[in-house]
Amino acid sequence: MIFVYYFEVKKFIIIKYLFLHLLTLSFQTWAKSDDIKNLEIEGISIGDSLLDFYTKSEISNFPITTYDKGVFNVLATNTNSELYSKLGFHVKVDDKKFIIHSIKGVKQFENRFQECIKFKDEVVKEISTILNGANFIDYVADYQDKDMGNSKAHVSRYAFPSQKGMVRVWCTQYDKKTGFNDTGAVSIASEDYIKFMQR
Repeated sequence: MIFVYYFEVKKFIIIKYLFLHLLTLSFQTWAKSDDIKNLEIEGISIGDSLLDFYTKSEISNFPITTYDKGVFNVLATNTNSELYSKLGFHVKVDDKKFIIHSIKGVKQFENRFQECIKFKDEVVKEISTILNGANFIDYVADYQDKDMGNSKAHVSRYAFPSQKGMVRVWCTQYDKKTGFNDTGAVSIASEDYIKFMQR
């Protein structure tokens, strides 16, 4: 399932160059562009360089995980944002420019799962408005790791008709034995990253 591959907004995703909460502007322009690079999380978009937002020293201190296939690194950092507790990025291994191929914002709900579902529904509604009636596919995904017990992710996914990327919004209700808090998340992924994960 795609869910297990992702290391893995109130108005959470906005049109590039617009301020948060100004989502009523230029919807028609966005709908015509069909370009995932016009979406952003915390002002960061697919195709941007992490160096535009963090110093090399800061990036070097991010927790890093490298996939077994050795193509992408996962970098994560805590944030002081009012919207997210953590941001995650996928960049190619040895890419000195740190070009972003996937970005994720995570919001903690601390065992308030129904609040997370409300968050997800609001985000999906907002994105559907921006993307001119985008049809999301909804599904529930189990974890493949047995240590995760009965944990489940309630996912809404939208793939661009142009195959240029994907937007996912989900809430994870963790099995109590894991000790994890319920979380909500929004991710934007590029075409290259999706193809890599589907190999």
